[in-house]
Amino acid sequence: MLDARQEDDSYRRVEVITGERRRRRWTGEKARIVAESFEEGVNISYVA
Repeated sequence: MLDARQEDDSYRRVEVITGERRRRRWTGEKARIVAESFEEGVNISYVA
């Protein structure tokens, strides 16, 4: 994180992300939950 002062004495925060991006790996359970949420007539709050 970098905090930089602007001309009007206010601050602006800048976040620099470095490194290699990684894809998240879903567990079998999470994939099942997502699939269940797409079923017709399912209440997403109930699935969650």
